[in-house]
Amino acid sequence: MVDSLDLKEALQRMWRVRFCPPDDVGLREEHRIICPFCEYEVMEEKAFYINRGTDQVDYPIEPGDFRLLSRDLEGWDEKGLYHNAPLVFVIESNDTFCRVALVHPEEDLKVAEDVTAGPGLFVEAWNSFAVPTKYIGKRIARAPHLVPSAKNAKLPNDFPTIVHEYFCKMEVEVAAYFAVKVLGELMEPYSDVLDEISYMEENELNVAFSTPCILPEGDKGILEKIALSEVSNEPLAMAAADQEDIIPVRIAKLEGKRVFLYSVPASITFRSDEAESLTIGGRVPEKLSPDAGIFSAWIDPNTKNTIGYPSEAFLDPVSGFFRIKFDSLSKKDVKTGQPVILVGTR
Repeated sequence: MVDSLDLKEALQRMWRVRFCPPDDVGLREEHRIICPFCEYEVMEEKAFYINRGTDQVDYPIEPGDFRLLSRDLEGWDEKGLYHNAPLVFVIESNDTFCRVALVHPEEDLKVAEDVTAGPGLFVEAWNSFAVPTKYIGKRIARAPHLVPSAKNAKLPNDFPTIVHEYFCKMEVEVAAYFAVKVLGELMEPYSDVLDEISYMEENELNVAFSTPCILPEGDKGILEKIALSEVSNEPLAMAAADQEDIIPVRIAKLEGKRVFLYSVPASITFRSDEAESLTIGGRVPEKLSPDAGIFSAWIDPNTKNTIGYPSEAFLDPVSGFFRIKFDSLSKKDVKTGQPVILVGTR
């Protein structure tokens, strides 16, 4: 049993590491008001896992790397918190971007879903996000043997104490700050499979479908109709999706003039909802073509009415990793609604 005082001190240390500005950044009044530490002292001590060194990449980026994020991503949020560039663990990487997870050194705050890298070093593999490779800095260490465990991480659902639950929510907020900050750079426009499918007429699609499929009626767009359609293997995907960290994703596989529709259970690796904004991230367990695309909407599961569309949606065809951000959702919408996701591939 962890002593409550030890827990409190560990949480205080992580708060300062995550949210207090460094010496070379001026202290804002809104931060001084909410921070119990900066009101009385200047934070001079920074642990090694905060980026205060060069951002130059010294080795090729590979899964299993412990890397410092660039200070270019640091900054203030609307709450008056300063987000320091943290140490992260690289789960997946390609020439364009990496999927990384936050790392923390506090054993007292570790939850069962964290991956232990060594004494005083824990990977929040359940709390991952995508970042362009240009923001990946100096390599601190390597542990490639941890990658399989990191890829299969589950979201925490059983917290030893309320302090652990608070810390996990705090860390999700940290990851969300960096994920949203770089999301626009990961979404450079290009033509994908869904663009091709969206140009097909409904009668043409009915002929093209190789899977028994019923498109809903109404004036919705063709991609939304496909996302909401009924396909033969849907019960299997929905059964798997009974878990909180699994959702069904509709796959539209285009082969010549034929469209194969089926659903797969996708793992949710990230979720952050604040005010009227909701961001979810996950991984589609399918081999996707380089021009794969993604469509999503937030719906009422009972009426199938659309509540809203995402302001941003990103899919990496190499890893199957996706991230979707919805704006202007009320707390009721978030609680009672659900996403529908369509992925087009060849």
